[in-house]
Amino acid sequence: MRSLKAITAGCAFIVVMGLLIQLAYIFFAVVHIYLAKSYPFLNDVGVYFKYLIGFPVFFFLMFAGGYVTADLSPQNIIRNCLLVAMITMSFSMLSALSYSEITITGLIVLFVALISTVMGGLYWRYSQLKNHTAV
Repeated sequence: MRSLKAITAGCAFIVVMGLLIQLAYIFFAVVHIYLAKSYPFLNDVGVYFKYLIGFPVFFFLMFAGGYVTADLSPQNIIRNCLLVAMITMSFSMLSALSYSEITITGLIVLFVALISTVMGGLYWRYSQLKNHTAV
């Protein structure tokens, strides 16, 4: 039962925070489009935004979701984190794939997101072990 709560909380954390990050991105995009009318060089820079900022923020979000999951259920961390990553990435991929097909970049993002979530859980375990041995 504790694992189910942890998985639910991890998924909810990733979904809610992901939506908040998307909202912030929309505000950023509106300002970017407005400024790009006066400064055309910003159009060239905007293309690289998702690679330099978007993907790392997304992977950090998945890492944090794994951390939350592990904090709520310290047993079976890897399994729980993998389930959280698969559930949230399934929703994300299903919505994206409804109008296109998966690419190599999409597969890489999926794989790195899975690893990021598990690494968040393992980091939680490492920090707990570090705190217990320091006392």
